[in-house]
Amino acid sequence: MAEITDAAYRVMAFEAGADACWTEMVSAAGLTHGSAASPLLLLPLPEERGRPLVAQLYGSNPAEMAEAVRIVSDLGIFDAINLNAGCPAPKVVRTGGGAALLRNLPLYGALIAAAVRATSLPVTVKTRIGAVPAAPLAAELARIAEDAGAALLSMHGRYAAAFHSGPVHADALASAVQAVRIPVLVNGGIDSAAVALDLLAKTGAAGVMLGRAAVGNPWLF
Repeated sequence: MAEITDAAYRVMAFEAGADACWTEMVSAAGLTHGSAASPLLLLPLPEERGRPLVAQLYGSNPAEMAEAVRIVSDLGIFDAINLNAGCPAPKVVRTGGGAALLRNLPLYGALIAAAVRATSLPVTVKTRIGAVPAAPLAAELARIAEDAGAALLSMHGRYAAAFHSGPVHADALASAVQAVRIPVLVNGGIDSAAVALDLLAKTGAAGVMLGRAAVGNPWLF
């Protein structure tokens, strides 16, 4: 999460039990066009060495995404690369990235495929169940990601229009799990072990991803 999952926070999350951590979102455009700030978001601390660390990128241009993925891969410090296709923040959506991709499925697939072709690292995808309730897309988004070569999918059980409030739609998450053979992690509203176990039971997912509930509380892991 932007301005939250920095290296210091990730070390605390790892020490508290997280199996893997994602970096803050990094703009593929910023990385490829020489932004001074973008590379700094990717710097790990020594305590993260040897622990599963995923670089998280967002963007809307397949060529830029491919180049950004090559840059990240060449650093030799990450175990996988994640494409964010679910962030509803206006500053991300305005660029055509994040949750904007939920309204442009051909581009969503093209970005994943471009990332996969550009690296030997596993490419994962973070997305949501759709943009709005009138257009549920969970299973379709999962299939597109798998067909494009993604190795793992993490899906937030709310529509982008809901941001971070309202119900988590376990039925939609379950449809995504059932639609593909790659592992699916489920996300959204998980603020205790009991809630995590309940969502796993309802969806059949391979695991859970924790976000906002772990802000200021890495011990949740």
